Amino acid sequence: MKLVYLANNRIPSEKANSLQIMQMCQAFQQNGVQVELVVPHRVQPTAMRSVEDPFAYYGISDRFRITRLPCLDALEVAPAQIQHPAFVVQSITFALSVAGYLASHRADVYYSRDPLSTVLLSLLPRSLRSRAVYESHTFPRPGPRQSAHLWSARRLGRMVCITRGLAEEYLSGGIPQERVLVAPDAVDLTRFDAMPSREDARRQLGIPLDAVVVAYTGHLYRWKGAHTLAEASRSLPPDYLVYLVGGTDEDIAAMRHHLAEKGLDRVRLAGRVPPNGVLPYLAAANVLALPNSGAGAISSRYTSPMKLFEYMAAHRPIVASRIPSLQEVLRDGENARLVTADDPRDLARGLTEIASSAEYASRLAEQAWQQVQGHTWFERARAILEFVRC
Repeated sequence: MKLVYLANNRIPSEKANSLQIMQMCQAFQQNGVQVELVVPHRVQPTAMRSVEDPFAYYGISDRFRITRLPCLDALEVAPAQIQHPAFVVQSITFALSVAGYLASHRADVYYSRDPLSTVLLSLLPRSLRSRAVYESHTFPRPGPRQSAHLWSARRLGRMVCITRGLAEEYLSGGIPQERVLVAPDAVDLTRFDAMPSREDARRQLGIPLDAVVVAYTGHLYRWKGAHTLAEASRSLPPDYLVYLVGGTDEDIAAMRHHLAEKGLDRVRLAGRVPPNGVLPYLAAANVLALPNSGAGAISSRYTSPMKLFEYMAAHRPIVASRIPSLQEVLRDGENARLVTADDPRDLARGLTEIASSAEYASRLAEQAWQQVQGHTWFERARAILEFVRC
């Protein structure tokens, strides 16, 4: 079986979606599928230009073919006020390249998480579009864009949604239930075989051995909740330190300004690290925070954070927001401590409660570790392939 994966993403990239794509392509290939990843030929930002081998950067051992198609890309040089038009131009020109590619290439499965490529797939003859799969990570707002998206999705063979909340949107939009699979994100458990001890990780990173460390990994977007965690640091005991790991250069600079302005002096910005650089911070932590906002659907209903499964695999206790998307995996008092979203004081209470009870923390961490064993990329790819073949 040959699978062509269409993605309008920079590869490599500092963003999590590119890591997810690379992990899934490897997992499909490990399930016996011939994989070709089709992406745009994009201009890399300065921070990523030193990365010569995307497979090494992402820790991918099973290589597959990557095809880069031309597009008009000015995103890295366009001023902020015209970033959206520049993105539209880039997306449309990549979609046109995809159209040319599809006209001369055939596969058994066409897999996409790019909405514009999905429109193109929906225009294929029935015999071809029945082999098309769209993996959804978000849902458009009501309006013409949503109507067009649902029209194209209804014409495809299969849908994969990362949460039940997302699946409900498509079912309400007329997609038959038998054509929709809920498949949350996953983790590569083999990465955690080399996880250092807490003490060794702290020595490596220069973190005080006697501190109580709360770690957050990922982007610093408002809906991710990093600002709520920073504010929660005010209510933590004096020996606590909060580490924020990740973010773009712009978001890190903005967060640094925010911390200085608010006087949040117990928050440490670790900055952006490569995927394998996250592991020492997870190892160094006493507790891991997943403080997603409950204010918007993208967080409360649609997200399936990869860091959630990394946290579970790290064998560290988790404090997370009590929102529907996270509650599809986490249960309060069983495998995590859930707190009120967007409430710094309640978040601080949850973090303090976990870190002050070694028995409670150990029980939650052990249960999360046991449950994540079934959430691997290999098993996710296997389930999707079985769904596609049925």
